[in-house]
Parts: sequence; structure tokens; C-alpha cells
Amino acid sequence: MCTLVIMGVSGGLQHQGSGKSTTSSFLASIGRLCELDPSTLTAAEVRKAVQALRPVRGWVDHLDGQLRSRAHELEHTPQETTESETESDAESDTGTLADPATDQTGDGDQIGAETVDKDSGIGAREGRRRDARSKVLDLFPDLGPLLESGQISTEHLDAIVGALASMDREIAARIADHSEKICDEASRQPAEVLRRALGRIAQQIATDLGIERLEQQKRATRLRHWIDGATGMGRIHGELDPDSYQLFIAMLEAEVNRQLRHRGQLHPDRHRALCLLDLMAGGADALESAASPQPSLSLDVLIDAQTLISGPHAGSLCEYADGTPAQISEVIASTCTAELHPILISGGTLPLSVGRKVRMVTPSQTRALRAIYATCAIPGCDMAFTRCQIHHILPWERGGPTDLENLLPLCGRHHHLCHDERWVMHLDPNRTLTVTSIDGTVEQATPDRWPRPGPPTASAA
Repeated sequence: MCTLVIMGVSGGLQHQGSGKSTTSSFLASIGRLCELDPSTLTAAEVRKAVQALRPVRGWVDHLDGQLRSRAHELEHTPQETTESETESDAESDTGTLADPATDQTGDGDQIGAETVDKDSGIGAREGRRRDARSKVLDLFPDLGPLLESGQISTEHLDAIVGALASMDREIAARIADHSEKICDEASRQPAEVLRRALGRIAQQIATDLGIERLEQQKRATRLRHWIDGATGMGRIHGELDPDSYQLFIAMLEAEVNRQLRHRGQLHPDRHRALCLLDLMAGGADALESAASPQPSLSLDVLIDAQTLISGPHAGSLCEYADGTPAQISEVIASTCTAELHPILISGGTLPLSVGRKVRMVTPSQTRALRAIYATCAIPGCDMAFTRCQIHHILPWERGGPTDLENLLPLCGRHHHLCHDERWVMHLDPNRTLTVTSIDGTVEQATPDRWPRPGPPTASAA
């Protein structure tokens, strides 16, 4: 019966340097492992041997990655025969690395992924997996020593490979900036926990990218004006960052709605232009403004409950009512102000009903409908919700309630067609709309934004 004498993980098997003492200690430890007779070991000795084997396996995996990385460089580098290479070939003939008896490649000057896989005795699928690990080691060099010391395994590398494959390209390009944090998480966490940590890092990068983009957009804000030589009309052209644009539109639409009863017969574009001039003039028609004060500004933002509660996630929804993406951090910071109205998407129905008490749709119902519909509810119509009218499916004059299940956004054209051609509409509880025209044609549509059942925590919140 042999006696087991093996250094632990913290001993001589740590091959982190290139010094002779470290190398000799590492090779000596491998030699002792080779002398083991597993059939004679006790339980404690088996555990020690397995622990001692981890850094050896890690060293082999790291070396495999380095060799694959070098093979990739050689494959894409034009090879020219030089004096140093000739000397190297001469040395190889003496048996330094290659053994003529076992060298079956036939061409030592060419190498590629297929050659490495063949020489390693593995299939193409396993070769691709190892190539991916090699790229991770190139991207995060500090993972190499952790792999050699046995603190991490190839499972950790595979977790990083999977995370990078699922990331947006722009996020993946910045992941190397977080190398220190990723290596620290890998050394402390199992592979499955590392995947979640990588997800959090990706979310942080996405948030940072959103903030940077918004700052770039703010710096790119421009306004130009000139006289058109052909028409003599003044022309205005401007570019605003998304937040400023939404605020500008909210101010303009509030003024448009306030003056609608005075200029309702004008073309909408002319009416909007006159309202903009009134806003620029500091509020014309002061007496009328005093009698009918301008409503407070309202910016509606669609955001799912999970994002609002626990932060960004893979399926986060955060956008203005017209579909423009909103910066999550800005929205979360502004949810307690009067400028933004968060519309939570948390699954289930939206119980906003006022029955027969009022005929006009309430602001809350309008926001709820915005959360469900981005465009006109009629199948195939892409008219934006902001340019639609709210329609009672069962008309008010026939007893139809002003409840969400009886309301739909329709563009002006379809609103007129609905009444003129006496369309028959039916809205299922899941808001599947069935439209039957007078000639019997039937169309169906379900809004993309209709809330799906979400996790219990999100619904409860």
C-alpha cells in the first residue's frame, strides 16, 4: 500500500510563475499524482487527491487556451521562413517538442482550428467550445492564474461565454472594462451564481450607455431658422434630445387642447403653429388664459413594475407613450414628481371604470389605453395613439359605459368609417378585437402591449 504525500491547493501545485522552483515543485506534485494507486486510497486521501488535481486540470485548460490563441494568431499571420525559424526547425528535429515517430501532421508550417482539434483528439463541437474559452481568457487575462490555481473551472469560462453570447454587441464591447470585478466574482462564486452577476454587470453597462447616449443627444440639440428664398416663408428646423422633445410636445399639445374650441375649424397644422407662436409670445389672450388656466403638463411613461421595483432586467419596458425609449434611471428618479406619470405594466387587467357617471374619458383611462395601444386599434393601422380619438364600442347614447372594456383608440378615418359604415365591434376580455364590416368581412387584432400575467411579486406591487 502506497503512502499518499500530496501538497494541498495552497501548496506546490500552484503554478503561477515561471521560476525554476515553482516549475519543479509543480512537476514534482504531478509526479506524486502519477504514482498514486486509487484503488488503495482512503476516503480522506481521495479527497486530497481530487483537491490536488484541480490546479493541474486548470493548468492544462489554461495552456490549451493559450495554445489555441497562438494557433489563431499563426493562422492569420503570413508565414515567412527566417533564420530563427530554420534554427527552430533544426532543434525540433532533435526531439525538443516533436517526435518524428509520432508526428503525423505532414506539414508543420501550417496550423488552424481543425488542425488543433485533430491533434487534440477532439471533435469539432468540443473544439468550438474550447476556442470560445480561449477567447474569454484572452479578454480577461487575470482569469488564467485563477484557472491554474484551481479557484475557478472551465464551467466559469462557459458561463462567461454564454453571457457574452446573449449580450448586445455594444454592451459586450465594454465588458472588458469590468475585468477586475468579473474575476473577483468568479473566484468567489459558483458558475451558476456568476451568470447572475454577469447579468447585473450587463445591466449597469446598459444604464451607463443610456446615460452617455442621452448626454450626447443633449449636446447635439440644435435649432436653425431661415427665410425660404422661393416662398418668402420663415422656416425652422430643430433637433432635441428625447426628454426635451417630450417636454416640448407636452407643452404644445396642452396649448393646442386649451385653444381647440376657439380654432377648431382650422387645419390641425396651422392651429398647432399658431399655438406655438402664442407660447413663444408668453401666453397671448391673457384674459382667456385667466378664465381657462392652462392644464399642468403631463408626460406619460410606460414602465413595468419589476423594473420600477428592482431595477433594469432583460425584459425591461421603459418608453414614452409614443414609443420613444426613455432612460430608466431618469424615470425612476422622477416617479415622485408631477412631470412624469409612470404607467405600471404588471399583468392582469386595468380596472378603470366610471360606468355611466361621465361620458368623456378620464385622464387615467387615457393613460391606461396608451399603455395598451401604441397605435389605432384597427388591424393594420399604424396611426399613433396620440393622434387617435377614444371610441365607445357600445355608443354612450345606447347605454354604453365609459369603462375600459368599452373603449378603443381609433384614428379619425377609422372613427368615421366605424360610424358611417356601421361596423360591428366585439372586444374579448383579453382585448382581442373582432371587427365585422357591413359586407361580412371579419378582422381580428390583439394589442401588443396588453399586459401578460407577470410574476406574483410584480402583480402584487
